[in-house]
Amino acid sequence: TPREALDKGIATVYQDLAVVPLMPVWRNFFLGSEMTSGPWPVRRLDIARMKKTADDELRAMGIVLDDLEQPIGTLSGGQRQSVAIARAVYFGARVLILDEPTAALGVKQSGVVL
Repeated sequence: TPREALDKGIATVYQDLAVVPLMPVWRNFFLGSEMTSGPWPVRRLDIARMKKTADDELRAMGIVLDDLEQPIGTLSGGQRQSVAIARAVYFGARVLILDEPTAALGVKQSGVVL
């Protein structure tokens, strides 16, 4: 299963990407693995920590975004791919399988992904 593969350090970034175009960049970065704080059963999303972590990880990949609140659908194809790659690396991928990562991108966007 994908969860077992990630536990072993293997992740896949698909050509069509698994993002929600109208959600902010930081929400897509943590989609399905949100950080929470507080005691159970009243845990709440730790939005400030998620935004800071997403920003730090994207900057480490060379992607500097002015506004992490912007919908991920407004980013270029290369930037969306980079967000997906940064997400996979952050969540423990040591081996990254890319499914035609530059198939639908232009030359400049392909350079960003690579």
